[in-house]
Amino acid sequence: MMINQKRIGYLDAAKGIAIICIVIGHSYSYHVGNGGFLIPYLYSFHVPIFFVISGILYARRNQVHISILKKVKELILPYFFWGTAYQICLGFLAVMGGENLQQQINTRVATVLHLTSGAMWFLPTMFIATILFQLSCKINSNAIRWGICILAFVIGVIAPHNSVPAEAVWRGLVGFSFMTVGNYGGSVFTRRAKWYVWLVLLIVDIGLINIYGTANLASRSFGFIPLYLAASLLGSWLCIAACNYIESKNVDRLRRVMERIGKYSIVVLCTHQILLTFLQLADYRFLNYGIQRTGEFEGIIMAALIMAITYLLMPLLLRCLGWSFGLHNLKKGEA
Repeated sequence: MMINQKRIGYLDAAKGIAIICIVIGHSYSYHVGNGGFLIPYLYSFHVPIFFVISGILYARRNQVHISILKKVKELILPYFFWGTAYQICLGFLAVMGGENLQQQINTRVATVLHLTSGAMWFLPTMFIATILFQLSCKINSNAIRWGICILAFVIGVIAPHNSVPAEAVWRGLVGFSFMTVGNYGGSVFTRRAKWYVWLVLLIVDIGLINIYGTANLASRSFGFIPLYLAASLLGSWLCIAACNYIESKNVDRLRRVMERIGKYSIVVLCTHQILLTFLQLADYRFLNYGIQRTGEFEGIIMAALIMAITYLLMPLLLRCLGWSFGLHNLKKGEA
């Protein structure tokens, strides 16, 4: 979320695609399953690519100096503000539905403190991954850094699920590993490719995902881990390569929209589940689950509504609540 740094358009666009995939993935209700056809493909790369791109951006600067206080403002503050807001919304609706108020307060407070408030789990995870990355950059030996990267990934994927607060640490280890790969492999991820190379690798990626099924970094369920790693990195490359190609073709309108969404992806991350909650409530109240009954299309319809609302509200959100997204240095007119 480095708003004042010189932007790389196609990387912002890739983040835009990734955050839209996250919104689609979250927009399926449990009443109609989890969007069986799309979910495995979206989940294979939509979170890892953010860590990969962070690593690429640090490589572009040729130096890493991360202010912990700045990262607290950019990542931890938005988590607690919007994570709390999301839990208040859920608690309010639950109490309106007859749930016990005190029990809801206890549950919602515990969820926020456990760093698991909806999609905002990503923010403390990115914080941990970033701090670990800075520490690793102080090591001069590439061999040792790669060894630490591999060890962190292994620990992150095999650590037991017996402590909720520790989940942020284990996810952070996995995120740190993707960040390191992005840092070292930036020239590969950002290289333009011929359309037939992209097509062949897309087919390979689909094949890999069909073999190992749905993976989910949030719950640390990875299926067959080597295939998950391969599909995550390949999917990240495909997304970045596609955006690089679009930029080279000067598809201005689409490019500008995707870049803006990616530039302010934290706004979408923090607000989309609140919007989704009320859209699903409206679907129940006024359409009698009409959107949910569309099955596979439910997530796409809900995501399209969420993205349209968020895109229209984004200038107002940035102007009035920019600080709550960790965007403390917005220039006049950027909103």
